[in-house]
Amino acid sequence: MTTLEKTDGNRLNLLPLNAILKSEQEDMIAIKKDLYWEILSRAEFRGEEGKSRYVGINYNEERMGKFFGPDKHDYWNYLSPRDTAGKHFHLETREIFFAPYLEHSLIIKLKHPETGEQAEVAIDAQLVEFEGKKWLKAIMIPEGIAHAVHNPNQVFVPLLATTTNEHGTQDVFACEM
Repeated sequence: MTTLEKTDGNRLNLLPLNAILKSEQEDMIAIKKDLYWEILSRAEFRGEEGKSRYVGINYNEERMGKFFGPDKHDYWNYLSPRDTAGKHFHLETREIFFAPYLEHSLIIKLKHPETGEQAEVAIDAQLVEFEGKKWLKAIMIPEGIAHAVHNPNQVFVPLLATTTNEHGTQDVFACEM
């Protein structure tokens, strides 16, 4: 296991599939998948019976900075029912996607533009179990991986995107998906 603080962002692609990176405080974890990283933030239980809540963070520069890079921008996206947005990749920008809606999941479609390798992952705000604890789950898309977000639901569903650069046209490249 490697701590996030000791991992050079340029070496992330060299890590094996299912590599687990932990923050020094072990309250944020990154798990390498085929075309993306699963980001888990510790969901801390607070409150009393009947008046309870779980508290977690989506991004923490101190803990994730050396892995993800500085948090430059947070964007709220509201996806129309049955719509797909994106279908592009970035060469200089990483993105973390977090779906804060419990009742409705979103589908993240991923594609490597050069090899054609594809993957899909669903995200929602449900807490996940890992190592006997509860976590909030997000997905990090590395540079060079095409992505699209599909809303299979009959209602608008929000998506929070945290990026390492401003989401401008200079680093957005269309990709058939």
